[in-house]
Amino acid sequence: METHSASKVRRSSARGGAALAAGLLFVAGCVSQPRTPRPDRWAEAVPAKSLRNFYRLDAEVYRSAQPTRDGFEEARRIGIRSVLNLRDRFSDAGLVKGLDLTLLEVPMVAGSFGEEDIVRALRAV
Repeated sequence: METHSASKVRRSSARGGAALAAGLLFVAGCVSQPRTPRPDRWAEAVPAKSLRNFYRLDAEVYRSAQPTRDGFEEARRIGIRSVLNLRDRFSDAGLVKGLDLTLLEVPMVAGSFGEEDIVRALRAV
């Protein structure tokens, strides 16, 4: 029998897709361990009111945890124009409706994505 807390954890991880940081224009990392150590400053934290785990990866690419409607609104206000959703079972279409954001969806399974999935995400970017 599944406990309530185990069920909640599974739903949360499925929704969030945290392993892929499925929010704002996130470029998926390597499938295997990095060959060289990650630089200490691989990304710059960006203060935000409604965007959790929000980082600038370079001049045009950001990443975050799954945004709420308020998070998408904040992203639009700061100049983000496109969103890449990598979650396999949830669309952000309802959350970005009417916000003048381009929504790109490349569904992936966080625990088993491969090189083909990464290529599809990079092509979307």
